[in-house]
Amino acid sequence: NTEAFSRLPTQNKDLGKIYSLLWDSTRQTLWVGANAGLLRCEPERETRFVESAGNPDGLPGNFITDLALDTQGHLWIGTTQGALGQFYVDQRLWGFRQVWFESNPTKDDSDINCFFEDAKDTLWVATLGRIYRKRPTSDEVLSVSVADPHFRYALFFFEDDLGLWMGGGGGLYRLEGDEFIGVLPNKQLKKMLPNGQGGYFLAGLGQGLMVWSPEQGLQKTYTSTTPQGLPNDHIFDMRFDSLGRLWLGTRGGLAALQPGPEPHIVPIPFESPETGAVMPIECQSLLLRQDQAWLSTYGQGLFTFPLKADLKDIRLKPSQLPFPTPNLMTIAEDSQQQIWISSLLGLFRLNSNQTGLQGFFRADGLQDNEFNGGAFLALKDGSLIVGGINGFNQIQPETIPQQVEVARLVINHLEAWRAGRLQAIQPSRDGAIHLDYRDYNIRCGFSLLEFRNPELVHYAYYLAGSKIDSWVPLGKNAELNLPLIPPGQYTLHVRALSDRGLPPQEIALTFHVKPPFWETTWFRLVMLAVLAALTHLLFILGKRLAHIVRSWRKTTFFGDYELIQVLGKGGMGTVYRARKRNQKTEVALKILDQRIQNADRIKRFIREGLICESISHPNVVKVFEKGSSQGRLYFSMELFKGATLSSLIQEGQWTVTLSLALADALLDILKSIHDLGIQHRDLKPDNIMILNSTEDWPEDYPVLLQTMRNRIKLLDFGLAKAAGLDTITQTGDMFGTISYLPPETLRGEPASGYVTDFYAFGIVCYEMLAGKRPFEGEDFVSLVYRVLNENPEPPLQLNPAVPELFSNWVMALIAKDINARLHDGISIRAGLAPIVRRAKTKVPPAT
Repeated sequence: NTEAFSRLPTQNKDLGKIYSLLWDSTRQTLWVGANAGLLRCEPERETRFVESAGNPDGLPGNFITDLALDTQGHLWIGTTQGALGQFYVDQRLWGFRQVWFESNPTKDDSDINCFFEDAKDTLWVATLGRIYRKRPTSDEVLSVSVADPHFRYALFFFEDDLGLWMGGGGGLYRLEGDEFIGVLPNKQLKKMLPNGQGGYFLAGLGQGLMVWSPEQGLQKTYTSTTPQGLPNDHIFDMRFDSLGRLWLGTRGGLAALQPGPEPHIVPIPFESPETGAVMPIECQSLLLRQDQAWLSTYGQGLFTFPLKADLKDIRLKPSQLPFPTPNLMTIAEDSQQQIWISSLLGLFRLNSNQTGLQGFFRADGLQDNEFNGGAFLALKDGSLIVGGINGFNQIQPETIPQQVEVARLVINHLEAWRAGRLQAIQPSRDGAIHLDYRDYNIRCGFSLLEFRNPELVHYAYYLAGSKIDSWVPLGKNAELNLPLIPPGQYTLHVRALSDRGLPPQEIALTFHVKPPFWETTWFRLVMLAVLAALTHLLFILGKRLAHIVRSWRKTTFFGDYELIQVLGKGGMGTVYRARKRNQKTEVALKILDQRIQNADRIKRFIREGLICESISHPNVVKVFEKGSSQGRLYFSMELFKGATLSSLIQEGQWTVTLSLALADALLDILKSIHDLGIQHRDLKPDNIMILNSTEDWPEDYPVLLQTMRNRIKLLDFGLAKAAGLDTITQTGDMFGTISYLPPETLRGEPASGYVTDFYAFGIVCYEMLAGKRPFEGEDFVSLVYRVLNENPEPPLQLNPAVPELFSNWVMALIAKDINARLHDGISIRAGLAPIVRRAKTKVPPAT
């Protein structure tokens, strides 16, 4: 009748005020949304859905504001509680059905421990209060008694040819008639499996792993105290793999019972990925497939590991799936081989490739968010029953589609205080947000388009380019406030994570904060140009002053010499790199220390200058000038660059061939100064300078010898660091000097001729070949003792590259008995001649 309205009768008189109507012509169904629930009106019946404790219908709220039907047959329901409901019209909401046998169960009866479906399809349910049985042929639910006053609760059921077994707090029981009779008392048991030898494995809570049979009783026990024992005596789960190994999940970690003639426990440690340290884990449940396994834990989340033949090769790998809690309980699979995991904060299903999660909670119709370990069973009809602290749910997995939608994270609003008022900020064409340095209190609001459980979403942010360079948690607050952002370029990163197991979503927003004009590039360039002009002007005006300052800061003068750099300090004076006034040539200027007042030392300083001045030899340092200034004696010498022989030996750069060439050349130098009646008296590697030491040396010996003669400089003719026996009482370089003195000198015997120089020459040759001095000591006494009494090892024994003839010649130079020693230039040169001939002709060393 199009001329009048008709009032439709309804059985639900308390539906309340109607806010939305939707007609589904395909199913001939009228949907009615009111402030007291949802009504489905079909031709033959009405069905009302409401939000209630346990939420069996999955309705997010009773005050319904709008309804919409999509092309896939999903009814979307908007509520004033801030959430959307999604109703699969052709099936029950979400495939969940809350089940319980009691109309008003107690708290203990609502707390489910375990399920079991026996061979006759009878469903057994154990709670903290009692044991229930429901046969498939009847709707009647019976409470089954236990003939044991010490029985507390059941934790598992097990069935075999001997009947139905039950175990838990109190021991092990077997069903006889309608009553469970105790067979193993005073135990806390969690699980039971046959051992294949007529007995059973019993997992104990505190008693470890027990082997038991009805005929022989308790046969063996594996505990944490036995050799190769369990990680912990509390076993929460045990399962066999395809290789016959029994896997054990304990409170302290994972282990396996290796079968064989002597079965033994093999712990499977978990090594921290960060530190590599072994960490305990509280195992809850195991799921084993052909070559892969999953392990749920309390406190550490989910682990996976491969089932390899060698247990030593197995490593536990923490899962990266975004569980909202690390406290996981039971892990199981349904008839579609999809993995389900219960926890203390919801129920989760892994997607087909185990890379993502789909979470379900109380708002989806579950009994509660908290589940119990062991209360999980796949029934023969393909459904699952999952229990927790408020009863249990029966689930039809095939009616729950895989989650394919990805909730988007979007920016809702962006505002800032500008010119004294709050203004909306819009992105520019490049997608960036452009702000002025005077904008402040920037507010950014965002939302994850997750309508089913928005209360489970939490957010975090960080501002790249600022001090906030790590994630800052915002909790459920979907807005952040940035009081003031300094000029610059930043990227705001916002992340949303849902405890439903949705993959994390992230969004980025670029900010360009314009600086004030005095911080802009053009202003700085102008200021730089002005500053450059002022600097140039000041430079011109201050040129004379700068010249005066530079002159004032010139190097200190000593007499007519400008002192540039300290080259070294000795016992009597300091050597400077210097330059004479109005001359470019640099010299080495040795100045007597003003603290030295000893007349003998002053004479020795003067004698050094006179001796060097009297020697005209290319290998002896030249003295240019001597005199006094400011009450201090000085003399200027030839300045050259090079390295001491001592440093080259220590660096390992001195070869046997170079040693021979230096010995050959040095012997000629000593002959030249000896012919002048001069003794050096302090010959050692520190006083032999090698010029251009970094340049390559020729291989041909005659050319090498000539090159060596051109590069040697002999220094220190005044015993600056040790003069005669006076140096024996000196410190510092004293021991090095003693090492080069012949034994008769140390005994106080008078030296004749040039014996001291030739003995020191032998020590230098030994040091070149062996790489160390022949005599070394920790103190003065020990050093003198070794020089007088001990014979050094031949250089050949310390350096196999030294020819035997060369080694013997050196040992003859440093013999303790002067009569057995080569101590004059003629005999020394005669001993060196055959060694040189072999070097010139490149004859292999004689053996």
